[in-house]
Amino acid sequence: IAEKSAGNVRAVPTASMLNIVLNAWTKSAVKDGAQRALKLLNRMDESRLQDKAYPCPDTQCFFTIMSSFAKRKDYRTAQTAEKLLVRLEDLPGNELQAKHFNVVLNAYAESGHARSGEMAERLLERRTNLYRNSGDDNVRPELQSYNTVIKAHARSKKRDSAQRAASILSSMETEPDKITYSSCIDAWTKSGEKGAAQKAERILKEMKALSQNGHLDCKPDRICYNAVINALAASGEQDAGERSERLLDEMQKLSDAGDEEMQPDTWTYNTCIKAYANSSGRGAARKGLRLLKKMESIHIAGNPNVTPDVYSYNTCMNGFAKSKEGGSAQM
Repeated sequence: IAEKSAGNVRAVPTASMLNIVLNAWTKSAVKDGAQRALKLLNRMDESRLQDKAYPCPDTQCFFTIMSSFAKRKDYRTAQTAEKLLVRLEDLPGNELQAKHFNVVLNAYAESGHARSGEMAERLLERRTNLYRNSGDDNVRPELQSYNTVIKAHARSKKRDSAQRAASILSSMETEPDKITYSSCIDAWTKSGEKGAAQKAERILKEMKALSQNGHLDCKPDRICYNAVINALAASGEQDAGERSERLLDEMQKLSDAGDEEMQPDTWTYNTCIKAYANSSGRGAARKGLRLLKKMESIHIAGNPNVTPDVYSYNTCMNGFAKSKEGGSAQM
């Protein structure tokens, strides 16, 4: 660029040269590498306005910088990535692809900001409209995009985040999978809304029905069951412990029948104990203790997936501390 400015007409940087330098900045250990890459991109744009011999930055230039900002897991850098996407959309002859939208969607989802779900959903709507107006399959929202927006709502923890996630699930223009459903369960768990646990259970029931009808992509796994058990534990409902344990027993039966990915683990048992500890049901604390003793027996029998830990014992003791049962202090 300096040679060109000095009058050397042959010294014109190419788009591939720009990509190499941008990639170097974004992957460097320099703290402000992404910002420096952005400054270079802006400099190339300004130079081109003065001299058309300069190349127009291509889609890869923008994607390189967008990806770098998106990795920061910060709401402001997610906004910067989206601003670059808008610039890319306005670029003559741009070749927009799903990855350009998805990197921004994921940036919002990973930020966990209160507005991340709202911003991700707005971007999905813009992308949907772009596809409908252009018919370009390269920008058509695919399953990953919907899943990421639902995840963004789940992590935002706003009052209406779970409702928004459920709305997206019901209006998807592609078939959902177990990631879609488990993200919705997660949204209900984190919402703190009354009745959230029942809605999580309903989603799990729907997943089981779909998988039994041949939709194997929707077959719930241990993560899905654990998520529903967590929703029950967070609910504090009187019978949450019993409902959680029924799911645990269902997982064990499926595992015994040969479905290895359904094997309950330490997290499953700990969360069931937590469901009892948070419950006001009669005998809940002692039922939690029974589960803890069952964990000990399973571990002694040689199952490495179920190991009582500090959390197991603390949660069980917490259940007795909350309990009004006689002899609670001597558990």
